[in-house]
Amino acid sequence: MLSALPLVNCCCLLWLGGGGLLAVYLLRQDYAGEIAAGLGAKAGFLAGMIGALFWQILEVPISYLTRSSQQTEQIQEFLRNQNFPAETLQVVEKLLPLFAEPLHPVVLIFGLLTKVLACGVLTTIGGILGAAFWGKPKSN
Repeated sequence: MLSALPLVNCCCLLWLGGGGLLAVYLLRQDYAGEIAAGLGAKAGFLAGMIGALFWQILEVPISYLTRSSQQTEQIQEFLRNQNFPAETLQVVEKLLPLFAEPLHPVVLIFGLLTKVLACGVLTTIGGILGAAFWGKPKSN
């Protein structure tokens, strides 16, 4: 969820890995047995999928509040100044209005798939690391 916030999202990859670590830490609180790397990976992955869904849900209203027509114009100007081929500029200029609309189905699906991939990989890695940190069985 922290990745959807405008000022805090600069550390989004760190938050994702930390989410996997947190999932294993919380699992440790209720689970007395050994947490193997596979169980840590599953906990991290599940946390990542839930996080991706919340990220997508929170990002839509935030993008409505922070979007502006100036952003599209700035991107177009930047691309013109980078000496991209004319064909590339034509494609980008056709796609920019599409991505400026947060509720467009293509934008929603692309955003969700990107988030699922990023969250799935990084929180799983965080879960494996968490199993290495807190995987030993609880001692009475």
